[in-house]
Amino acid sequence: MDIKIGSFRICYRNGSIAYMPYTEFYERSTDYRQQLKAAVDKKEAELFCACSSENDLPLTITQKLVIRVATNKGQANHKESCPKSEVYETWASEHKNGLMEIDEDGKLCFKITVPTGLPSKESSSSGASGGKKETSGAKQRANTVDLVTSVCAYAWQKQTYSIKKNIKTCRAEGRKPDWDYKNFDDFMRLFFGVTNDIDVYWQQSYHHLNDLCYHLDKFMAADYTQKFLIYARVEKLSEWKEDRKYQYITLQMRGPKSANKATVRILTENLVEKNYTELAEKVQDNSQKLILTGYARHDSFKDKETGQLQHWITMLNAAVIMAADNGLILSHEYEKDILDTLCQRRILFKKPLLPLDSYGGYIPTALIEQQKGKDILIDIASTNQEFTKKSVLVEDNPEFDVLLYKKKTDVNRIIDDLFEIFTKRSAAGSNKK
Repeated sequence: MDIKIGSFRICYRNGSIAYMPYTEFYERSTDYRQQLKAAVDKKEAELFCACSSENDLPLTITQKLVIRVATNKGQANHKESCPKSEVYETWASEHKNGLMEIDEDGKLCFKITVPTGLPSKESSSSGASGGKKETSGAKQRANTVDLVTSVCAYAWQKQTYSIKKNIKTCRAEGRKPDWDYKNFDDFMRLFFGVTNDIDVYWQQSYHHLNDLCYHLDKFMAADYTQKFLIYARVEKLSEWKEDRKYQYITLQMRGPKSANKATVRILTENLVEKNYTELAEKVQDNSQKLILTGYARHDSFKDKETGQLQHWITMLNAAVIMAADNGLILSHEYEKDILDTLCQRRILFKKPLLPLDSYGGYIPTALIEQQKGKDILIDIASTNQEFTKKSVLVEDNPEFDVLLYKKKTDVNRIIDDLFEIFTKRSAAGSNKK
């Protein structure tokens, strides 16, 4: 049987088998989860963890509709990267990435174990040019990018679950499924929506990510000691002026309780003119979706001439990252064509939240789940050396059919290869009938 780490296997009494990610189970309605529990209780179905190719890791559903490892049934035999492993939390922390947990009421909570990227009390730079301050700023920006990338991947998974539910409902009602991925703005709103599900580890405890996000009302009531996470599309950069203390960037805000646009300021001493000018050209070109993320504080002071109180969003650290047309953060610029094409062709895919054991601990460009047969990975290597390392993971992979490519591979070739797998599987299924 197929191995699908992060999923479980439903074996029905009539011999049919279905697979479902643990996270998707908790996205399903209470009625569905109760029905599956009833089927298990009546011995009409059995559940097994799909991190093993054999049905040797049984599961059960509790009264609170939470999937647990069956009592004394070999939890130590689950793979380390399996959510049901005894060491999963340690494994996820070591890989500095996300962690799914279930609270006492059966609610799914996504805990981010990477650092938040929040500036320390000793540092308030956005990446100054030199010395320890630069190292500290660079690390903070990297941590922030890791954080928002994990949240973005989680939001994308939530979207795919919703689409799959829509498809199933349409088919049950005899209608042709009609769906599309969210556009860029709507996906940005979903990003902020899922922050209610997410806790981040900071200062020895977990905090709701939503509480750290920029909201206009909270921001205006805060003093300069509070810090807020900014995540918004870059709309325009002010003209560079060397003699100005700050440079200014206009953002399209899509968070809750926020104006549609806002201007943030960044200390000139923390910027490089050449990089700033190149960024301004990219923004003006409008062919790329660029997101500014980082932490900001609320600065307010009276204008010397008018005496009126002015309010500013001052960035403490900031990074600009690229996104696909539908809002998914890109690990590399060359991923954009294939991710945009998958969306345009309405091919459901996910961005894995954690490294994949069966793929050498790498996170691929895209993962396409399959109800029957191996899941499919599409991956574009960043260098020839990386391509060579990953090539040994392609043949006879126990969990995935892997489509691995070098940079600048024609996107039409990738799509043709993908549909060749779909066609072969469809033909194999027809022959069995």
